[in-house]
Amino acid sequence: MKKIYILLTLFTINCALFTAFAQVPELWGMTHQGGTNFSGAAFKINGDGSNFSVIHNFTWATGDMPPCKFTLYNNNGLLYGITYIDPHWGTIFSMDTISYTFTVLHNFNNPILGVDPIGSLILGSNNKFYGISLTPTTDSGGVLFCFDPATNIYTVAHYFTDSAYCAENLTLMQSNNGLIYGSLQSGGSNHHGLIFSFDPISSSYTDVHDFDTSIFNNPSIYSFPHFIQATNGLLYSLSPHGGDYNYGEIFSFNTTTNTYTNLHNFNDTLGANPQGSLLQANNGLLYGMTFAGGLHNSGVIFSLDISTDSYTDIYDFNGTTGGKPFGSLIQANDNKLYGMTSEGGTNGVVFSFDITTNIYTNIHNFNGTDGSDAISDLIEFPCPAINLSVSTNTSICNGDSVSLSANGTMNYKWQPGNFTDSLIKVSPSTTTTYLVTGFNTIGYCFKTDTIIVTVNPTPTPTIGGGDSLCSGDSLMIYTDFYSHYIWNNGDTTSINYITTAGTYTVTVTDSHGCTAIDSLNITVNPSPVPTITANGATTFCQGDSVTLTTATFTNYNWNNGATTETITPKTSGTYIVTVTTAFGCIGAATDSVNVIPLPIVTSSFHSDTTIGCSPLTIKFINTSTNGITYLWNFCDGSTDTALNPVHTYTDSGTYTITLISTNVSPCGTVTNTFTQTNYISVNVFKPVAAFISNYLTPIFTSDSIHFQDESYDPTFAGISLWQWWFGDGTGTHFENPIHQWNLPGIYQVELIVTNKEGCKDSAIFDYIDVIEGILNIPNTFTPNNDGYNDFFEIKASGIETYQLEIFNRWGIKIFSSTNINTSWDGYNQNGIQCPEGTYYYVLKATGFSGNSFNKAGFIMLLR
Repeated sequence: MKKIYILLTLFTINCALFTAFAQVPELWGMTHQGGTNFSGAAFKINGDGSNFSVIHNFTWATGDMPPCKFTLYNNNGLLYGITYIDPHWGTIFSMDTISYTFTVLHNFNNPILGVDPIGSLILGSNNKFYGISLTPTTDSGGVLFCFDPATNIYTVAHYFTDSAYCAENLTLMQSNNGLIYGSLQSGGSNHHGLIFSFDPISSSYTDVHDFDTSIFNNPSIYSFPHFIQATNGLLYSLSPHGGDYNYGEIFSFNTTTNTYTNLHNFNDTLGANPQGSLLQANNGLLYGMTFAGGLHNSGVIFSLDISTDSYTDIYDFNGTTGGKPFGSLIQANDNKLYGMTSEGGTNGVVFSFDITTNIYTNIHNFNGTDGSDAISDLIEFPCPAINLSVSTNTSICNGDSVSLSANGTMNYKWQPGNFTDSLIKVSPSTTTTYLVTGFNTIGYCFKTDTIIVTVNPTPTPTIGGGDSLCSGDSLMIYTDFYSHYIWNNGDTTSINYITTAGTYTVTVTDSHGCTAIDSLNITVNPSPVPTITANGATTFCQGDSVTLTTATFTNYNWNNGATTETITPKTSGTYIVTVTTAFGCIGAATDSVNVIPLPIVTSSFHSDTTIGCSPLTIKFINTSTNGITYLWNFCDGSTDTALNPVHTYTDSGTYTITLISTNVSPCGTVTNTFTQTNYISVNVFKPVAAFISNYLTPIFTSDSIHFQDESYDPTFAGISLWQWWFGDGTGTHFENPIHQWNLPGIYQVELIVTNKEGCKDSAIFDYIDVIEGILNIPNTFTPNNDGYNDFFEIKASGIETYQLEIFNRWGIKIFSSTNINTSWDGYNQNGIQCPEGTYYYVLKATGFSGNSFNKAGFIMLLR
């Protein structure tokens, strides 16, 4: 009974995806039964159905009923597999791909170490095979075994406990994180199975997810998932039972977060009870098959878009040309999918499926003799191409490390170093070529590539330029030429200028980015501080001298060319001595000598004016040089000692001006005289201003006053300019002006006259009285257009506001005006001539002074 159960579960083996580029793929596979010995057969066939041939008939003596597919070992080119039954409990075998020689490598004959191997072998990144076998005579639930094809040594890697019994058709897979993943039929916290991981390096086993059976929405005890890893890094698998309808489901598993997600529940109509594993094709979609369901209840081919988790039934098996598939699909180098069915044809079929056209083709019918009960998977051989890509060649500095990466496959092996990760870190001391081998998902196909790590030598900088300097100086130190520099004082060039003692370090970077350090200790020697001593005063009169002496040093250099310790200067100047110590340090001292010569005095001046009328005030401006005291002679009996004197002339005449400048120094007194002859001209005769007018007090604002000039010039030069001012802010240059005041008030009139010599005089009339008021209101007017007395016209002066209203005898207003210049012409407000008669007027006026002038009375209109 147990053997029957094992045979059933063997039909659910997971097979992986391979990609190649040959035109017609060559497919290899095995049948579970049939062949000449009825124990199964190994065969090969072209993708178009041609060249089918049986390459091995399994026998009971050497192992029969192979449960799944071949696995290729890269290092020797042999195919490896397992059989389920032999005289004991199964074998591990190899097959030569050229001679088809079949060799038994291990017999499962020890129940303690595992018997009845199930599923397929997988090749780990360490070039060792891993698989699952049972332990029927122990308390264990089976073993995870390891087989080394290099030594043919079989070892147990892990014993499953009785509470974690392994599924009898389990196929393992290795993730890109290096861990091997599989599932168990029982065990876990819910006792309904679990997903586990196994680290082939540390041999550590971990329960990463426990299944449950609540409403069948997770894989149940009847479900044995077979994993693949998609390009998004998630693991995907199928369960033949469970889910919402108990027809199985598609789920994903995140190896980073250990998160399990149900993606699709099979419902029989679109497929039921999948037995194999999924395949990710080169279009990114996942493809798989169900054992049952669909239109003919013979299973379906379906796809799943992992970006949207959308499921599509793309082909329904009809039972005649194929049906009831147990295995998995592969994608060959022609991009078609290939698989086998347990039913259809005579004893099952080999078929192809074009994913671009969804065309299904039966390419071979098993007849029993060449095999039957095709429940396993195909492989493509020779291997399809592997898209291995690695990081580019790189370079490092001696002593540094660098990370190298490879991607595109599932498993890797690096040499030298025997690394197995996709990302490694290396620190070679010499230029090294690293060989990386990338294996496909199952591990029997590989591709190699190389990365050259060039190791550049460390630069050897040397600081030059000396190791000492004098205080206060700057020392230039430098190093060899490199790409970049950084000194411990912050400088970033090859040359560094040093002023203080200490240890100076430079870090250089060459063109390869390699760095090195050199340092130098700098000593600062004291600089001399010389002084100059004079044997007497350093300020003296011309003809004398002084001796200047400095302290004792190694060398002397005076700025007058002397090289002795002592000099005797006789001329003014700054004397500098530069001394040198035994260390070569330099110092300097300075002293000044002032030889006093007789001063050079020059006298000069000018004035703000040189001609004018008496009294004439002159400001003199002294422009002399080197004078200390001054004596002015103004030629009118007056003198002054001010620097810039001011002098007034009252008498007519011309005057000669003399300035004497004096400088008194310790070495003597010097004077200088400067004279300007007839420099100042003064005229005492000026014009006499006078005027008359027709003014009779008072006057009104409308009156005009005539002014007549009566001025005269005693010198007979004549008046050349008249300037009148009328006291109301206005004036004129007319000789005999006429003026009218617009506002009432008392005004002062002034006349200023200027003769041709520029002399002036003025005359003032103090009181012009301008008054305001109503001057005249007529009592009769005759508007008959004869040009005489045609208007009722009111005369006024100084009026600011004005309002006149005319009323007839009935009190009706017939005229009004607010403009004193608008008079009544005998017409009413409607432009109709008023009749003769007596009319009444009302006048309201205000002067500029604020006085009111209100009048009322009668006026006679006659024509």
